[in-house]
Amino acid sequence: MNKLKQNKKSVTIFLLSVSLIIALLMSCNFMLENKKTNSNVISTLNEEIININKNEAKILVKASQNNLDIIKLCQFIEDTKAKKDIKNLAKDIESTHVKIFKSYKKVAYENLISIPKYSNIETEILKADFVKDSIIVNKLDLISNKINNQIKLLNTLSKTTDNDELIKFSEKTNTILKLKLDETENTISKL
Repeated sequence: MNKLKQNKKSVTIFLLSVSLIIALLMSCNFMLENKKTNSNVISTLNEEIININKNEAKILVKASQNNLDIIKLCQFIEDTKAKKDIKNLAKDIESTHVKIFKSYKKVAYENLISIPKYSNIETEILKADFVKDSIIVNKLDLISNKINNQIKLLNTLSKTTDNDELIKFSEKTNTILKLKLDETENTISKL
């Protein structure tokens, strides 16, 4: 009888041990599968974040390129035989856009984005064009179009980003750009 009790105990302990081992193996398998699922979810989220950051970077690069082009156009207008009020407008717009470019550089640096440092406008073409006074109006139109494009790009940036700093930057810069756009369009309408 004593042996029978001992056998029952041994069988019970054995069955409990086997059950515990099976439960642990199933638990480990579940944890591994769950870890793979979590890893896939994290990977997908990281890819989405990278794509969002790429889009933000592209928009910021385009907007800063427009900004540099505007600075260069203003510098050439200042060097022409344009009327004093047009030169003053160009100087004012240039000064504003230099400040905006410094802000672009700061935001780009903080967000690890590389932005252009030079305008895309060719110097020789501008110098050849500025021989005629009527070309100044065309250049003011070009400045107006580039400011408008910059506003649209920054609007897109503020709508597509979750980055509060970029949203504030876009809104603040757009307020300034709209004022310069109005001044430019008023000057063009007077010519």
